[in-house]
Amino acid sequence: MNNIFEYPLNEKTRTYLKLEYIFSQIMETKNINVAWNYKVFFIALFELIEILEQINIKRELVKDFDTKIREFNQYKKLENVDQEALTTFLDELKTKQKKLHDMKRVGQFFREDAFLKSIKQRLSIPGGTCNFDLPNLHYWLKSDENEVNLQVNQWLKEIEPIRDCLFFWLNLLRNSTKFHCQTAKKGFFQSQHQLGDLLRMSFNDAHEIYPVVSGHKNRFSIRIRSFHKEKPLPDEIEFEMAVC
Repeated sequence: MNNIFEYPLNEKTRTYLKLEYIFSQIMETKNINVAWNYKVFFIALFELIEILEQINIKRELVKDFDTKIREFNQYKKLENVDQEALTTFLDELKTKQKKLHDMKRVGQFFREDAFLKSIKQRLSIPGGTCNFDLPNLHYWLKSDENEVNLQVNQWLKEIEPIRDCLFFWLNLLRNSTKFHCQTAKKGFFQSQHQLGDLLRMSFNDAHEIYPVVSGHKNRFSIRIRSFHKEKPLPDEIEFEMAVC
């Protein structure tokens, strides 16, 4: 059994991974009626909105899709390419991109929601979501389950184009490069001149280790740490690595 670790090699990929992490929390806890799901859901939702207001993710993704469309259009000139599969893939890229073009500004919709604003104001205060501080929230949580789910789905609908396109893009990125075997000596590995956006590392769980990475898009180093400090590292550790 292997454990995969990832490290962004530029700021854009760092932001994309953070958004993916937050979106995953939202999707895992969107069933508000499960005990305490609501708190994780709202914390993640407000974190997401804050990032989307600070950074124009829509514009960045549109540019990424433009680059990818131009790249794959070049393959139309090659004879040994499955043109039908290529056309299908390009159509999918263009459909995703259009979803981004057509979406409204996310921040404005959520800023205008008085109910969400009241929750956000109390959420950062320890114990601030108690029923006596947020009676409107606790009334809503006890409302008809279908109505609650309808409201949650309405919020999610506003951010769905970003989530869909982001997950699609990261899947493309992760699958753009295969893993290759590497060896860390005395717990250290360094790589140069490997341009990429995302570093992926796969370690055998039996070693009980994790990587500490530093670097940027064309140079990085990996220091391997034992989770149990009393357990020494072997002189050589084999692992798999992909620079995507």
